[in-house]
This record gives sequence, C-alpha cells and structure tokens, in this order.
Amino acid sequence: MDRTNWMFGIFKINILFLAINYKGMAIPILWTLLPKKGCSNTAERIELLQKFQKIFPEQAIQRLLMDREFKGKRWLKFLVHRNWPFCIRVPSNTLVPNKHQNRLLPVTRIFLLTTGETMAIRQPIKVWGQMVYLAASKKGNDPMVIICNTESWRAIEDYLQRLQIETMFQAMKGRGFNLEETHLKDRDKISKLLCALALAFC
Repeated sequence: MDRTNWMFGIFKINILFLAINYKGMAIPILWTLLPKKGCSNTAERIELLQKFQKIFPEQAIQRLLMDREFKGKRWLKFLVHRNWPFCIRVPSNTLVPNKHQNRLLPVTRIFLLTTGETMAIRQPIKVWGQMVYLAASKKGNDPMVIICNTESWRAIEDYLQRLQIETMFQAMKGRGFNLEETHLKDRDKISKLLCALALAFC
C-alpha cells in the first residue's frame, strides 16, 4: 500500500494504491483518489482493504508492506485485531519503552548497529498501543526500523519488496506512460484512465 500525488495547475491529484508484488513487479489492483492534499487517513486505508477482502474473500496475504506515512494507533490496532500480516517502516522518532519498561526512547536507540548490519528482536515491544516485533537494518546514518506482527527475522527482506511499487509509480507517471501529463480534472475519469494504464503496465 502506498500513495502518490502530483499537481495539475492548482488541481491536486492524490491516489492511494494497493498493489500485489509478483515476480519482482508491483501490479496495481485497487486505488482510490483522495479528494484532498496530504496523507491518507485510517478510514480511507480501511475502506481500501475492505474492498480488497470483498473482491478476493479467499485470497491469503503474505504481508502488507507500508512506508512511514502509514502510522498511528487506530491504524495499527485495526491491522493487529484483524490479523493482517504487515511490515511497516516507522519514523525514527517513534517512542518505545526501554528494556526496563521505565522510560520511552526513540526506536532507533533500541538498536546498536554498524553499517551493513541487520537485527531482529524476538520479544514483542509496545508501539502505538500494540505489541509488535521490531527489526532494523543500517545502511546510512540511521537504521531503517520495521514493525511487524509475524516473522520478524525476515521483516527487512520482505519490506524491501515495497520498493516495487515505487518503480511502478515511476513507470506510470513518467517512464513511458506519462500519467502526469494528463489534463483530466475529474477524479472518476482519472480512475478510469488508471484502469487502462494498469492493464497496459501488466
């Protein structure tokens, strides 16, 4: 799940996508055009997932992959209580309890990594009101920290598959399909155009 946006004049085009990773590619399957600027909210994300479940009621999900935009107590509670398997990258200033449970620390303080190292914590930690597992990998100055509700040892590897949707956005918006050049200002028509682009991309 991810979001992409651009401006046509003063008209804001803001799209929340759900895609399936398959053999190294992200295939767009569902989306909603948000009638606003900025991030999606929990209600909009839940609506998209419920639509997926209605269309594909028997489809098992290996992982739902999301970037730092997809945060918050209500959103995480929904995923945990509905038992959606997920990997979410969390902002570096996310607060978590220390091992003594007597103070809160930025999540990056939990991991002491050198460049190139990866680490998964076996015991769950409370993040945004829910008990989840943490994993981290360091390539730059700050570690990339992932929260998940299952198989923390493979969370980093799974999360990196999220980059396929970024490649999909690049292809659809500017590398051949040129979606950003559309002059459409009607969200229903843009959604229909996305149907054609999704088929062509596949």
